[in-house]
Amino acid sequence: MSSNAVTLIAALIAALVSVVNLYMTAMFGRRAEMRVAHRELLARDLNELASAITQAIAVAHELNVIATTDGGAQRRRNWLDKANAVTRTVKTVRPRVRYQLWGLDEGLRTMARVPDWINHYVGDRADGGSAFVDEAGKLGRMLDEVIRRSYQRGAPPRWWEGRRVNRQAQRVRQTWERARAAHLSGDDGETNE
Repeated sequence: MSSNAVTLIAALIAALVSVVNLYMTAMFGRRAEMRVAHRELLARDLNELASAITQAIAVAHELNVIATTDGGAQRRRNWLDKANAVTRTVKTVRPRVRYQLWGLDEGLRTMARVPDWINHYVGDRADGGSAFVDEAGKLGRMLDEVIRRSYQRGAPPRWWEGRRVNRQAQRVRQTWERARAAHLSGDDGETNE
């Protein structure tokens, strides 16, 4: 091989490496921009959403405690007002984050209903709604975890994360529906001896 051919091959390799490097830089730059954009869009509603999810579980727990301990009408009304505020917050924020948190819509929709459902659920069964609050708590923790990871990655939740959240949301709904069906049929979970 002549020195001209070697020089030509070296120049072609350098050009090829340069083109690949340019392509990789453009792709990584684009991905970095997309991650930053996702985080910026999510950051606007993140604190409000995280707070509302936590409050929904706290309100459900407190309404359950009040119902099982005869906590008083005024205290119950105060917590019902908080429940309505939490429900409004989740319902307001959910459409704004729907595309950033693609796949979590059903979980967020269920979380918005939790305070209202516990209000109708308590007293219907001997456990006083504890199973429902436990399932709703699992959903809340799962949503927090998936949303946090989505923010850290700068990308929407992965499909299997959305599927896990949707399965847990379904468990929450099924727990509520079983209690509701038992209440409507007159079997409130207590044994009549």
